[in-house]
Amino acid sequence: MTAKVFGVFSGGGVKGAAFLGAVEEAQKSVQFVGWGGTSAGSIVASLLACGYSIEELKELLLAAPYAEFFRISKLRLLLFGRYRGLIDPAPLLRWLRTHIGKKFPNLSRVNFEHLRDDQYLKIVAANISTQQIAIYSKAVTPKQEIAQAVLASSSFPLLFPAVRDGEDEIVDGGIFSNFPMWLFQNEHEEIHRAFVPVLGFALISSPAEERKKSVLSHVYSIVESVLAAQERVQDKYIDAPRSASVIRIDVGTTPTFVTSQSREKHDSLLLAGRDAAAKYFERATENYGRRMLLPSLGPAHQTPIQLVSSGNYREAVSAIARQHIIHGGVARDSGPGADRVLVKYYIDLMEAVTDHEKLEALALTVSEHIKSLGEPFDRIVGTKKGNIILSYAVAQKLGKPLSVFKSDMSYKMGQPFDGYVNAGERIIVVDDIASDAQMLLNPIRHLHFYHAVVKCVVTLLERIEGDARLRIIQDKGVPLHTICRVDDKAIEHLITGNTPFQCN
Repeated sequence: MTAKVFGVFSGGGVKGAAFLGAVEEAQKSVQFVGWGGTSAGSIVASLLACGYSIEELKELLLAAPYAEFFRISKLRLLLFGRYRGLIDPAPLLRWLRTHIGKKFPNLSRVNFEHLRDDQYLKIVAANISTQQIAIYSKAVTPKQEIAQAVLASSSFPLLFPAVRDGEDEIVDGGIFSNFPMWLFQNEHEEIHRAFVPVLGFALISSPAEERKKSVLSHVYSIVESVLAAQERVQDKYIDAPRSASVIRIDVGTTPTFVTSQSREKHDSLLLAGRDAAAKYFERATENYGRRMLLPSLGPAHQTPIQLVSSGNYREAVSAIARQHIIHGGVARDSGPGADRVLVKYYIDLMEAVTDHEKLEALALTVSEHIKSLGEPFDRIVGTKKGNIILSYAVAQKLGKPLSVFKSDMSYKMGQPFDGYVNAGERIIVVDDIASDAQMLLNPIRHLHFYHAVVKCVVTLLERIEGDARLRIIQDKGVPLHTICRVDDKAIEHLITGNTPFQCN
């Protein structure tokens, strides 16, 4: 079954033609069920959402009257205080209304409410009156005209005047978020009972070619510099789960604003987009396997705390883990070739415990599990390379002291534990995930050296592909207790069918 995704586009002016080649290639692997974007990305998103095919848009963007769209008026320059923009927005608005209207021939103005349920669209702009992001969609702004929203999202300050929305002034969404990968992160809509992931399309530029010196070229250079800086920031600081679902398109030195677009340049942008998407979907390495596209998941019907309170511990752990799955990874990387354990999906709960509610749910789950074991113990031990926050929260709930194994060469300079470990103390080692045995064997080995008694290891998850259970039990005779045991198949079922992990 073809994966369903939302498509999100960054800004980029005429470089947005590259999106068409990327989408055309991506459609071979995924099915788009909605669109969103900023600035130039909002133009492409709106036309696709309104029913245009890629072939139609190729010719439409090639023939677009860019000279009218980006003509700087000397009169507007002289009377800037009156016009508050160097470019007349009327040609762009007229073009948008004309071509959006062609897909809705019975309407004089096309609003978001006129979109069908399968024509999902979100547009991002910047409200400079309230200094907040403005989001236009059928759910939030049903009476808003689509063309007007796209114009607002594309109205770069200085070049275009702000678009009035009641008492507010709206400008280019790129001012606040030039690449809104977050746009669908809190969606509650479900399609075929599965939450839909986001696939982003970002334009990456090289330093622009120097223009001839003039006042107008200087204005364009300032704008280009601002946009280029935004591209570099977005490329560097997008977090790992989101960046894993981004197709980055190298558009070279193509300027953002031009007054004409040759077929040769247009085709080169299409080709750049197509090549970037092809590389994205074909990218694979011997160690990590084919890159998979994973969902951005909405909240469960019950919160994690509600699930834990009702005794549904594995459901709570599964719901939280489902939101923190990222692409690729290895369960263990301690040997060459056949000795290496490869996994398709990697689960990381470090981000989860920075959320108070999720930390509370996970800590309660581990604490209740430890209580159910009936094992008397004196101290909780966590590992520096593990989930210390979780270990600390569990120790707090159980009213026991916490010590942390440094788990790196720093203990050569002093004690291997932060906190005391006394001879004869009964210890429970706590971490979030057991996969690589070495992470847990190291603290157990040092605890034994200090003549402490390691009663057991307790984790939220255990990777079946890993060697933790076998080596901890066989090498050290220490039981491993875990809430859920998972493998790639279990994670696949969790992603596609929201099927909770199985208990140990």
